[in-house]
Amino acid sequence: MSVALVIFGMIGLLAWLAYVVASRLRRPEAGSADFVVVLGSTLTSDGQVPPMLAARLDKAHETAAALRDGAETRPVLLVSGGKTRRDAVAEAGPMAGYLVAAGEKAEELLLEDQSLTTKDNLRLAGRLMAEARPDGYRCVIVTSDYHCPRVAILARCGRLPATVVGATAPARQWPRAAVRDVAALIVTFWKSFAALVAVVALVAVVI
Repeated sequence: MSVALVIFGMIGLLAWLAYVVASRLRRPEAGSADFVVVLGSTLTSDGQVPPMLAARLDKAHETAAALRDGAETRPVLLVSGGKTRRDAVAEAGPMAGYLVAAGEKAEELLLEDQSLTTKDNLRLAGRLMAEARPDGYRCVIVTSDYHCPRVAILARCGRLPATVVGATAPARQWPRAAVRDVAALIVTFWKSFAALVAVVALVAVVI
């Protein structure tokens, strides 16, 4: 049984890594989305954008430019992030400032500054997009690569019409952040994981 569980775990890890790599390579086609949503992360102690969040914002800026290329409409950039216990200010403000400094127009940005968790990010951003386009919308969600599998599952559960694109996280932060996010994925969907483990264990016993 222990061998079967190890094999099951390895398959799950490989699937997770495959999605992470795919998220980095994903290139949405011009005109394929109405919004580019950037998920926030903790700011520096003085309220500035740290390297990991900067990578997300750079990727969102690049993605928005690709979506605009030759398209009739311009996607709206939506920055999502509230004020957590570790933040001096709501994350959305500095995120918007970073994008403006990168060349985005302030009047074309949409801010969501109440979310405290990834679930909040998707729920509140989804509400703003639905209000702006009640007849339907398509969006690209940009987050760190290690975060993409969980975001993709949560977006599907929340019925968001989204494509998830990954920004490469700084190498020194990747191991810790990846372990933390995999753990969060298991905690969020522990019932599904428990059911899968039970099935694997039952099969192992039968075999």
